[in-house]
Amino acid sequence: MNLHERMIPGLKIPGSFAVSSLALLFTAVFVIASALVITQSLTESSVEANEADVIARLLASNKMMDTAEERFNGRSIFYVPREPIRERPAPPPRPIPKREPQPEPEPRSEPTPTPPPSTYAGPDIQSILGNQVFFANGKRVPEGQTIEGVTVLRVDGAFKVRLGWREGEYDVELFAQEMPSFFGKKPYEDSTRSDLVSEGSSSTFGGASSSASASTGGSRREPSRNASSRSVSNQIPEPLSDAEMKSLTRAEVTKRIGDVFRGMRNKDIDPETKERLEAERKTLMQMLREKSSENE
Repeated sequence: MNLHERMIPGLKIPGSFAVSSLALLFTAVFVIASALVITQSLTESSVEANEADVIARLLASNKMMDTAEERFNGRSIFYVPREPIRERPAPPPRPIPKREPQPEPEPRSEPTPTPPPSTYAGPDIQSILGNQVFFANGKRVPEGQTIEGVTVLRVDGAFKVRLGWREGEYDVELFAQEMPSFFGKKPYEDSTRSDLVSEGSSSTFGGASSSASASTGGSRREPSRNASSRSVSNQIPEPLSDAEMKSLTRAEVTKRIGDVFRGMRNKDIDPETKERLEAERKTLMQMLREKSSENE
């Protein structure tokens, strides 16, 4: 009897069919298992970096070996353990500088304008001619003009003028009760020099320009010395001759005008002397105009 015709005892199934069924079952199981593995491989994630790094795993094993060796050596009484590695202490924190509170700025006060001086201290007045004022520094300032910080505001006659100086206005008199500073210091009583003739004029009078002028100058100097001592006491100048008047310089004319004005203000002056001084004043003023025009 053939194999495929044999029957399994107790079952009405041919033997060939049973064998084929078992083979198909094993094949189906194998195919299904293979399909599952393939499907899992396709669907699972890729290998992580730490799992793929073989060297990292070896280093981890090395640390474990070191730990195991240290544990073993630590149990031996003949083993001196290594000094543990201590972490370097962190540097101390930098001290925070204390900031002192800045003082509040003081409120700025507006500068107060400087008040003008109480008295006039500018260039001294030497003379007044019309509406022009002559100063001791040689400047001539007409009324309403300013030169070197001094403004002639108003001319009040021949003895008084109103000046503007350093933002102030001052009434200045030409001749005070005492001798003004621009007439020079009062000579000593025992002095023999004339208070009218300066050193330059003395040298001019002493020069040998001509025999006539020399003799005239010599004759004038001696009386003027005596006249100076008398004029200081009574403040009335002695008369001058025509030659002496013509030989006066501009500075001497200005000084002589001052002497004449002081003499005219003397209370004890007689009418004749006052008339003489008035005539001499007019002559001296005319001479001053002429010499001023010559200097220009």
